[in-house]
Amino acid sequence: MSDLRLAGLLIGALVLLSPDASAQSWPSKPIRVVVPFAPGGAVDRIGRIVAGSLTESLGQKVIIENVAGAGGLIGLAQVARAEPDGYTLTITSFSSLAIAPAINPNVEYDPLHDFVPIAYLGGAPNTFVVSQSSGVRSLADLIERSRRDGQSIAFGSTGHGTLGHLAGAYFGLKAGVPVEHAPYKGSGMAVTDVVGGHLMLASVSLASALGNIRAGTVVPIALSSAKRMREFPDLPTFRELGFPELEVTSWFAICGPASMPKEIVKQLNREIVRVLQQPEVQKRLEQEAFEVDYMSQEALADFVKSEITRWAPIAKSILAKR
Repeated sequence: MSDLRLAGLLIGALVLLSPDASAQSWPSKPIRVVVPFAPGGAVDRIGRIVAGSLTESLGQKVIIENVAGAGGLIGLAQVARAEPDGYTLTITSFSSLAIAPAINPNVEYDPLHDFVPIAYLGGAPNTFVVSQSSGVRSLADLIERSRRDGQSIAFGSTGHGTLGHLAGAYFGLKAGVPVEHAPYKGSGMAVTDVVGGHLMLASVSLASALGNIRAGTVVPIALSSAKRMREFPDLPTFRELGFPELEVTSWFAICGPASMPKEIVKQLNREIVRVLQQPEVQKRLEQEAFEVDYMSQEALADFVKSEITRWAPIAKSILAKR
């Protein structure tokens, strides 16, 4: 074999093994999306809605896998270590990228360098809910109850370093009442304990508590959105109640391990945006009190960086000792 022919064969082999070449045949097998929380919560339900439509769009099964624990840190660490071939993705959030890594020295991933942001999904406001039987009907009632009884307010969230944790701790700090954080593996579990009277308060996304709110088993007393929601015109915002710093959206995005082929990232962004634009998908997500939105992959990368820069120091100052 001539040297020229051998060189040509080697170049051809390298082309076939290159990321761009592998991207051309992607996807050729099922895609795994890690939801870093327990089944039944808002992130899980949103993930399954998007995954179902992506399965149709991509022609391969998009499978949700729940890897719960440590406020989402366990699942995300698993994805950070995964092969960056486009077959392992995750749903990341405001909490898991901007808050938890800032306060937990044992986080096994770097939020800026171990993931590639792929597609923005949208967001949902955080809310405080209490049980219907508690007699509490407002944030003022909750504060008065704590001061009258001389007891701390036990509040549940989806884990240490989540938006729910930040909101509950900041509320206690600003209101001047003692609070005690109870971390759960999923928001549904926290809300269930509120319904059962085992917990005074749950600080969770509105989407997580929506079913119980509509059923009348829990009462929402504050919302982190910029303005009141049409479905709940009597539910005040944290800003109205004197907590403007808690005007924040719990946003979610699809991410993958760093170094994923750029063509796969671009294709996924296009397909997910197309899915989010489907009227049926929008309707189902809106029923979950989820505000659908989308942006380019480049815009999402800049957005994630800005959110980490803004919120990490705030989280560290409020949650470091709480």
